[in-house]
Amino acid sequence: MIAARATIARGDGARYHLGDKLWLVVFYNTIVLSPEYQPELPFEVASEYPQLPVDELTLPVPGRVSLGNGWYAELSDDPPTGEPRWIVALNTSARPLRLRRRRTGDRFRPQGGRGSRSLQDYFVDRKVPRAFRYAWPVLADTERVLWVAGYAADEALALPPGQEPALWLRLFRLDD
Repeated sequence: MIAARATIARGDGARYHLGDKLWLVVFYNTIVLSPEYQPELPFEVASEYPQLPVDELTLPVPGRVSLGNGWYAELSDDPPTGEPRWIVALNTSARPLRLRRRRTGDRFRPQGGRGSRSLQDYFVDRKVPRAFRYAWPVLADTERVLWVAGYAADEALALPPGQEPALWLRLFRLDD
């Protein structure tokens, strides 16, 4: 019990083998008991946030794709409804647009921020649990990261005054 408490006190990413293939894993304010240690959350546990089940998805324009666990991504010409956190206005018609997992060395320039940031540092600063970072959706074109889903768009997507977005991307969850 003392070792389990010490593990919890260490915070995000801490883990402790409880025996008989049972692990205690800490994800910020969440404690998970798992039958085996996995550096990433089991996919079925991660349904409160969108997680990509594959490395990359090319988005149909317009169209909708399933991300799994009830989450979808939809590109549209019309302004969508839904939680603003999961919506981004796109001033680009660059193709192809992809939702992908982050890659080593990924950087972007958050709108309103001070210069370029690594996605790793950005996720840490925003306290995205380590287990979610690996499969967190990132919108990219062939050259750069355009949007960290739910958090910030790159300066490249900033709309000049009076310009309407070319496209809208919305992530949403359909409850079963």
